[in-house]
Formats: sequence, structure tokens, C-alpha cells
Amino acid sequence: MRCTLTWLTPDSVESGCAFFSGQTTVKLLVGLGNPGKKYESTRHNAGFIVVEELVRQAGADWRDESSRFEALTAKAVIAGEECLVIKPQTFMNVSGRSVQKAAAYFKIPVSDIVVLYDDIDVPAGKVKVRTAGGHGGHNGIRSIIECMGSAGFPRVKLGVGKPLEATFQVAVADWVLAPMGLAELENMRSVMTDEALLRLKNIFQGSRSPGSGN
Repeated sequence: MRCTLTWLTPDSVESGCAFFSGQTTVKLLVGLGNPGKKYESTRHNAGFIVVEELVRQAGADWRDESSRFEALTAKAVIAGEECLVIKPQTFMNVSGRSVQKAAAYFKIPVSDIVVLYDDIDVPAGKVKVRTAGGHGGHNGIRSIIECMGSAGFPRVKLGVGKPLEATFQVAVADWVLAPMGLAELENMRSVMTDEALLRLKNIFQGSRSPGSGN
């Protein structure tokens, strides 16, 4: 039987959360980014920013599960599905450690993991979906693929674009690690988050379609 997630009181279990048998499938939503105030409004933290807004809209709270999952976690109903949302606190390039720990602990298969992250090859402000495939040069996705041993998880790609002068890799790195302007940041929290929610609904509906295995 597949399981559903529920929170217990901190006194009842060490980490404050537990897994019980149930009728619904838990989805693992992963927002990628770097921890720390200096990175909060950078383009590379697009995944963090969007999942933070989704969790806020769902009326859920974050918990510090650093000791167990190296992540901040939240339990929320998003796009009509029970979700465990995580923000890895490992830094981007080793995000897979956190994802693997959470997926293993809650017995969530790779196909029920959805990763939200910044993509420089998607125009700024646009949101696209990729159902599976390689890392495309993104180190966070690379780490998840390596740790999970599979690239078979859907992704929501949050477009941050790239500067016209980004001829060299260092220029791209400077671009994604630079703070966004207020208008760009607000657009990510509103328009792009709304678009991401629609993409998540489509992904979840597809996973319930005949022949999907769910």
C-alpha cells in the first residue's frame, strides 16, 4: 500500500513527522537553491522562492529537518496533492543528498519527485516542464540524478534567462548568483509561481492517467 504523510507533535517522534498507511500518494516537491541570506533573492534560488510561495499559499509551515534530511520541510496540499516540500540546505551542488534522504525515509519513488529550479536556457519569466532526461548543465539536477541513480523525475524549469554578454561560464555564474531586481523578484513570486502551479497540476494529472502506474 502506498502511504500518506502526516505531522505529529514534536513530543511524539524525534523529527516531528512520521509516515502512516493511507490512500493517497505523497509527492516530493524539491525547490533548489543555496541557503543563507546572501543568496535569498538570487536567480539561482528561483526554486526556493517559488516553493516558499506555494507553501505560503497553502497555509503550511516550514520545519527544520537538517539533522535528518539536511533540509527545511513542509507538508502541504499543493495542486490537489499531498506533498512533502523540501528546500535542501546542502548548497546547490550537493542537493541530491537531501533529496535521497527524504525519498528513502518516506519511500517516495523517483517518479513522484518533482524538482523546481532555475534555468538560464528558458527565457526570463517563462516556466517549462521536462518530464525526465539529463541535467542540462545544472549542478543541482546533476547531483539529484547521481544520488537517486535515475533521471526519471519531472522538473519545473523556472526561466531566468541570461545576459547577452554571457559568452563565458563565469559570466553565467555571475548572472545566476546576482540579486534580482524588485520587479523580477515580484514576478517570480506571483506570475511565475502561478504558472508553476498550473504545471504541477498537469504533472500530477498525468501521473494519475491510465498506464501511469499510479
